[in-house]
Amino acid sequence: MTIPAGSHPTPTITTLLSHFTYLKDAGFNFPAPMQTMIILCKLPPTMEVVAQILSQTSPDEIKNLKLEGIMKAAMLSFEQKGATCGGSKGPQANKLSAVKHKLADPKFAQQ
Repeated sequence: MTIPAGSHPTPTITTLLSHFTYLKDAGFNFPAPMQTMIILCKLPPTMEVVAQILSQTSPDEIKNLKLEGIMKAAMLSFEQKGATCGGSKGPQANKLSAVKHKLADPKFAQQ
C-alpha cells in the first residue's frame, strides 16, 4: 500500500491504521513508534519534508513520536505543496495585457 502523491493522505493513512488494529485483534501488536515509521516509509516523495523535519529532532523526541503528529505534518505538506504540484489542478489565473501586437507596416504605393 502506498500513499498517492496527487491525493489527500488521510484516507490511506486511516486505512493503514485500520490494518494495524486488525493485526492487533489477531495477536500481532505493532508498537506506536513502529507504526509511525511504517507510515513515514509509505509517504510519497512530495512529502519528504516531513521526514526531513523528523530527522532534525532529538533521539528522545523520536522515541515519543505520535501518529497524530505524523498525520498533521503529512496533511500540511499536502495542502502546502501537494495540492499545487500534484495531479489536481487548482484555480489558475490568465495573463492579462493591454499591449496590442504591432500590425503590418502601411504601404504608401499611391504617393
